[in-house]
Amino acid sequence: MASSAGHRSARTAGAGTGPAGPDATGASTRGSAGSSAPGSAGGALARELAGLLSPGQVVTEGPELRVALSDGTASQGVEGSADLLALPGSTDQVAAVLGWCYSHDVPVVARGGGTGLAAGAVPHGGVVLSTERLAAVRSIEPGLWRMEAEAGVRTSTVHRVALENGLMFPPDPGAGEQSTLGGNIATNAGGPHTFKY
Repeated sequence: MASSAGHRSARTAGAGTGPAGPDATGASTRGSAGSSAPGSAGGALARELAGLLSPGQVVTEGPELRVALSDGTASQGVEGSADLLALPGSTDQVAAVLGWCYSHDVPVVARGGGTGLAAGAVPHGGVVLSTERLAAVRSIEPGLWRMEAEAGVRTSTVHRVALENGLMFPPDPGAGEQSTLGGNIATNAGGPHTFKY
């Protein structure tokens, strides 16, 4: 799942619009991973978003943020930069982060399991919004062939829950153990079973 906030998707760091554009040398003026020192733009962003989320849901440095800077294209040397990683635990928190970023012109990249091969989850400044804590299967109604699940649920979990209820979930992307429903939908991932089902 990779998307910028609302219709402002063209306004990403380095795109030349507003405060996130390049300076006279062409370098982006938006902060990047590790730029969240007190007083920096990244630090101010982290403080603002920390007010919308719970403790531990805003990451500004360390291995968890570094992992969020790339996806399945990391082996090809593709890596981005971000001011922070947001880990919302509810759809209300997702809406709060997206709303704040939209109103402040801060780019957002949504991140599922990080298995994409098109660099769609690679950020270019701003916020990486992870769906990893949105991992609940809310309900299943086998008689109606219906399941309600959050964006961060692993594809393998959906397969297991469906099977336990006498159903089959046909999409089987190659990275099904790590990929998420939100990422599958965002990238139209399906795997070979989609040809039959």
